[in-house]
Amino acid sequence: MSRIAAFLLLVVAVDSAQQPATAPNSSLQEKIAFAESGGPAALARDATIYVLKDGKPIKAREGTNGCACVVLAWAPGDAEPTCYDPAATRVVLPRDLKEASLRAQGKSEGEITAEIGSAFVRGELQTPEKGALIYMTSPQGRLARHGKVVANEPHVMISVPYMKNADIGIFDLPGAKLQGIPYINHEGTVDAIIVADVIPSRHEGH
Repeated sequence: MSRIAAFLLLVVAVDSAQQPATAPNSSLQEKIAFAESGGPAALARDATIYVLKDGKPIKAREGTNGCACVVLAWAPGDAEPTCYDPAATRVVLPRDLKEASLRAQGKSEGEITAEIGSAFVRGELQTPEKGALIYMTSPQGRLARHGKVVANEPHVMISVPYMKNADIGIFDLPGAKLQGIPYINHEGTVDAIIVADVIPSRHEGH
């Protein structure tokens, strides 16, 4: 069994913190708890917590384990508790926070893409490390799409820059998504990530 396959078997049994969604006027502690719900409790309780105010990140708590959590919103109505392992905290979080800030400024998708690209060229942002892990395992995450608010299904994402689905044996992408098989989003780009749904399981691994 490949290392990636073994790792995916492990993450489908991840223990997420169970916290309720919060309203915009929630207390700071409620916002921290909601951000923590994005990842495993053992990771989140010692992670640095960021709270976004008008798109600008405010450090609500200093962590001790090199990880970080924040609630992201890529569109009005979104609320996506997200936690980053140490590698993702170093290189993925800065990009996500910058994009959130640009979006809050009312920048168009084209302007955001151009500014993010320029930040990479200037060395302000770095290429994600292969294997960096981002958790979105909160059962309370939500997405606003096509005028409706829907649940953001718990999942994890593993950074695999420039890899393609064929590299991991996925030759039928729509079929893989329907079956809940891990697949690569943004394949062939610097943002390529393996997306794996988190399914409650008692599987003990191999």
